[in-house]
Amino acid sequence: MSIFSIIQKVITSVDDSFQDIKRNLVIYFKEPDIKSNSYVGISDKILLSHKIDPGQIASYERELDVAAAVIGESGATVESRVFGERVFVHTFEIASRPTVRFSEVMKRNYNMVNEVIKKGCEEIEAVIDANVIACVDHAASMENNVLQFGKYLQKTDLLNLKKEVEKHPRIKADKFVINPLQWNDMLDWRALTIFDEKTQNTGLYGRLWNCMDVYVSDTVPNGKVYCLADKKTVGRMPVVGKIRKYKTNEAASFKYGWVLVKNTGFAVLNIKAVAMGTLHMDKEPDELNPISKQEVIEKTTDPIDKESNFATQLTRD
Repeated sequence: MSIFSIIQKVITSVDDSFQDIKRNLVIYFKEPDIKSNSYVGISDKILLSHKIDPGQIASYERELDVAAAVIGESGATVESRVFGERVFVHTFEIASRPTVRFSEVMKRNYNMVNEVIKKGCEEIEAVIDANVIACVDHAASMENNVLQFGKYLQKTDLLNLKKEVEKHPRIKADKFVINPLQWNDMLDWRALTIFDEKTQNTGLYGRLWNCMDVYVSDTVPNGKVYCLADKKTVGRMPVVGKIRKYKTNEAASFKYGWVLVKNTGFAVLNIKAVAMGTLHMDKEPDELNPISKQEVIEKTTDPIDKESNFATQLTRD
């Protein structure tokens, strides 16, 4: 082998190594993709997500004999719509503005950029979940009864909530949505199947009676429990495109910055498919259903002491 062949192989080997290093550096310094966020909200488990084009009007048919609950244009209030056979859903922008200091990047803490972008996406998802829960909360009291529970969540409470939804023909409940504190009340229930941590990271924490999924979210107010039918029956969530990302570096504040924007809307089209229960933290279950005078008299064994027993019961209360 000639000296020129050896030199050529060395040059080729060095060039290949340099390309590998260059490729790795490009991957390392690449701006993070906003799809890489690890947080997954529960909004798309409650309402059916519907992608629409920019400028397209989001309109849906509703149940003819019931109203619909729609988040207003500002995203702050919930409106009740009862006119017409179709519901027009306003879409609005939900934005997050994550920033990272120049000094963090100068320290080669490039992972900080990824974390900041992820945090921004999580903030958007949390706001979307809060809006969906507000819409569901409003719709739950428009048609169905709001059930009253005691201090701690019981299996009979959830069963009664399920019955409240399924009292309407052709509507079948398939999920509960609760606060983490109410989830703790359920942990020792035999009828509950608890899922692994990977599944719980999606918001789905368990399954009750092998037919009801249990979703847990911090956006659910403490003391409130929601029971819903499948998302196709409950409502729609129109989404205009994907999350948009814009650079907004703040040189005066020595920060790199981005603006993340998502355009979406929310509507519960079938208010019969949503029911709500409220826990009274300062009351026991028996206190919510006081015994009437007739029930006390009927439970008295000695006919002679009926009136005296009733007087004793009233005094005790």
